[in-house]
Amino acid sequence: MQRGALRPFSLPNRPPSLQAASPEIGCIPNYTASRRFITVHLARRASMAHHAVGPVGGDNMAIALDGLDPAFRSKMEDLLGNLVAVGVDMRPYYGLRTLEAQAKLWRQSRAIQEITAAIKKLASAKANFLASVLDGVGPQHGPHVTNALPGLSWHQWGEALDCFWSLNGSAEWSASTKADGINGYRIYASFAKDMGLDAGGFWHSFKDWPHVQMRSAGSPISAGMTLAEIDAEMHNRFG
Repeated sequence: MQRGALRPFSLPNRPPSLQAASPEIGCIPNYTASRRFITVHLARRASMAHHAVGPVGGDNMAIALDGLDPAFRSKMEDLLGNLVAVGVDMRPYYGLRTLEAQAKLWRQSRAIQEITAAIKKLASAKANFLASVLDGVGPQHGPHVTNALPGLSWHQWGEALDCFWSLNGSAEWSASTKADGINGYRIYASFAKDMGLDAGGFWHSFKDWPHVQMRSAGSPISAGMTLAEIDAEMHNRFG
């Protein structure tokens, strides 16, 4: 197991994406105005939360938060605690993700021509370590779940966390399903945004409701780093 890798955790089958079948199905208007929404809709749930949901940590955590950036981890612990206080039980299931795991997810929905082109692009940009990881995981098969090459997801930087909504003791993956008039993913995303985090549920092109990250930049490239710089940092962390 590579440095910082989290123990694996098996979950019920998650759809390739938690994008709603049609925009804002079952959504309460102006979800970003969460403070007003909380006051009106969640007061009753808050009064029952202590009995309905246990404290953050222990059996309520699908995974440990080890390996996350300390500042991000602190914010996520606060976020999960705030959600518990209003009766929304979000369980972390993916934090720090290895380069190999990211490479497998990226490769699994792509043709060999696209994969070969990506490997060549990495190598030509002096990102040889990342190129070797992408090449080395071999053929993969599955649905499209990510646009991020290894090293270009904030999961490899410990700055992203994926959580599922635990509803009646089971993982609920729908961003449209309601319980007591609310959907856990939408509350989760709204609270995260209010705390200055970037919620994948509010992305325009590829909605990822379980995902929250520390930075608004879509990737280290968007944050101003070159592929060679990313490669060096990833080699330092995972090599």
